[in-house]
Amino acid sequence: MILNTKYTKAGITTFRTLIMVVASKLPANIAQVKDYFDEFATMKCASEPPVFIYLSKLEFYKYVAYILDFFDKPSAKAVLDVGCGAGQLMNQLLSLNSDIEIVGIDISINQLLRVPMNVSQEKWERVNLILCDIKNLPFRKEVFDGATLIDVIHHLTNFEQLVDLPRVVKPEGRFFVDELVINNPFIFFGRKLYGLVPSVVREKIPNIGPVNSTPEILLFSSRRLSEIMEWLGFEIIEKKRRSLFLLVLAYFKLIPGFKKIFSSLTFLLAMAEVEQKIIRYTPLKFFCNEITLKCFRQRRSSIM
Repeated sequence: MILNTKYTKAGITTFRTLIMVVASKLPANIAQVKDYFDEFATMKCASEPPVFIYLSKLEFYKYVAYILDFFDKPSAKAVLDVGCGAGQLMNQLLSLNSDIEIVGIDISINQLLRVPMNVSQEKWERVNLILCDIKNLPFRKEVFDGATLIDVIHHLTNFEQLVDLPRVVKPEGRFFVDELVINNPFIFFGRKLYGLVPSVVREKIPNIGPVNSTPEILLFSSRRLSEIMEWLGFEIIEKKRRSLFLLVLAYFKLIPGFKKIFSSLTFLLAMAEVEQKIIRYTPLKFFCNEITLKCFRQRRSSIM
């Protein structure tokens, strides 16, 4: 597969070259994440739709439309999908916008090899895939109109690994971030106690991946995430809190006698409506375990 060289630095033109260039540069912790997702890509749950997170395909499509609405004003033609995984989000972005072109990057070769299973063939001319580390982006300066960074930051060791991102996004380019935060005590204590859960139980948790090789995650609050985005040179224009208790409810399916009701889409969608009202109208919104940020890259950045 030949990469479209209008995005990349001089001398980097092929998929195979990129594999050889970046594989030796991964720090130990990122190599652990790579190994985890390489194994995850071979598991059955990797082929399942993201209903566990978004409750239904309809909710997932609404989420994708929410992202595209941000990129369409004005229209973004070239978008970098950081941590693109197996391409489920990429496929929907391409489906809803026939003009957009996406460059997907990931550190897992097995994840990237699954992209053709999720992105239909007629869209391939608008797709480029690169195996690389977020700290060593092989792109020219200010080449992308926008970028998505979804559930990636918590896999890093520190925020300094993000410093190369502003360089590849055009001034006033759009930047969409969706991240897990520790505002919800369940996330903080759940992560600490996860290692004590027997493997036989962990194996039943949907979309959890390899149960015995889960890498450590970077814990941070929504406030800290906002500070980091501003430090990187992005201006936050919209902050949206998501997921208050639905993530916890999903795990009730593992309890005998609760599986039927907590697997009911009708029940989950009703709970989603309740959750959104709580987030919108009560102080409990500050305990959400997920946050999305819509940002613009400022023309000047203190780290560039």
